[in-house]
Amino acid sequence: MQVVDLVLLSLGGVQRFIGESRSTADVAGASKIVQDLAGLAAHAVQRRLDGSPAPCGLIFPVAPDAPSVTNKIAFLATEGTGPGVARAAVEDISRSWRDRLEETFKTGQPPRTPGTPDLTWVSVTGPATDGDYGVLWKAAQCEMVGRRRARVFEPVEIPQRSCLRSRLGCRPSQRHAAHCLTNGTKRCPRRDG
Repeated sequence: MQVVDLVLLSLGGVQRFIGESRSTADVAGASKIVQDLAGLAAHAVQRRLDGSPAPCGLIFPVAPDAPSVTNKIAFLATEGTGPGVARAAVEDISRSWRDRLEETFKTGQPPRTPGTPDLTWVSVTGPATDGDYGVLWKAAQCEMVGRRRARVFEPVEIPQRSCLRSRLGCRPSQRHAAHCLTNGTKRCPRRDG
C-alpha cells in the first residue's frame, strides 16, 4: 500500500476582487490575474512532481494549461514531499506577484499589497487506495477550513483621517464624538477646531 500526501492549495481574495470591482472589465481583469497565478502554481507543482510514481501528480487542474484553471489546486505527492512542493509553488506565485507589481509601478517602490495574493495550503498524509481516497480528501478539506479560520494576517496601517461627518456640518455631540472614535479619528476638526 502506497502512502501519499494530498495537498490542497487555494488562492483566496476572489470575493474581495469582485466586491472592489467597479466594472465588468475590473472583474474580468481580476479573474485573469487569479487564473494566471493558479496556472503558474499548477506548472510549478507539475514541474516538481515530474518523475514521481503513480498516482502522484495534479488532480486539478487536470493540466496546467487548461483553459479554465480555477483558484484551487490539488495534487498527490510521495509521502513527506507535499509540503515542500506546496511551499515552492507559493514562493513561485509570490515572486510572480512581486514581478507584476514592479512591472506595473516602474517608478520607485511598488506598493505593499497585504493579503494579496492570499495563499493557503494544507497537506494530509494517508493511503493512496481508492477506498481511502475519500477519507483523505475529506480530511484535507477539514484542514483547509481550519487553516483559513486560523490564518495569520499581516498588519495594515490605516492613515488617520478627519471625520467625514464633521466636514458635512454635523453638530458636536456625544453621539458624534463616539462616531469619530469608532472610525479611528482621535480629534474631530469641527468640534476641536
